[in-house]
Amino acid sequence: MSGIVDLIRQLVHQKIADSNCFLVDVSANGRFTKVQVYVDCYDGMTIDKCASIHRHIWKALDEQGLVEKLSIDVSSPGMSSAFKVRAQYEKNVNRVIIVQHTDGRKIEGILKAVEEEQITLDEYLPLKPSKRKAAPAVLPTKRVVIPFNQIKSTKKKVTF
Repeated sequence: MSGIVDLIRQLVHQKIADSNCFLVDVSANGRFTKVQVYVDCYDGMTIDKCASIHRHIWKALDEQGLVEKLSIDVSSPGMSSAFKVRAQYEKNVNRVIIVQHTDGRKIEGILKAVEEEQITLDEYLPLKPSKRKAAPAVLPTKRVVIPFNQIKSTKKKVTF
């Protein structure tokens, strides 16, 4: 039964091959009775897309007699989840992210580019105390390049 995660990965890749969606993760509990599938799309994930992927997985597993006592949830990874795959970085170019560096520093800024081994962002710089009451319309930034091997985690900053 441990191959169920790999099989589900293959089924998801098969289903989304000609779309602008990408697989983020597939995880299962220790008994493989509950499987969580995280998929995202460059134009946004919808309930209809989740349902279509779920039906595709369910039908294929049912044909193989593998659905008894199995729960499969298909969803987007969520706005506050840490990035797990490169496509999540690519989807969030020109958006504000928070990078937890391996040395413990947190770097917040606008993601500008995603390259083979690194990302580039315009890091927000701290504001100097001012006698003015209003904050500037544009925060000062500094261009920073961070290799993937120096990133502990990255999240999209949720703002309202």
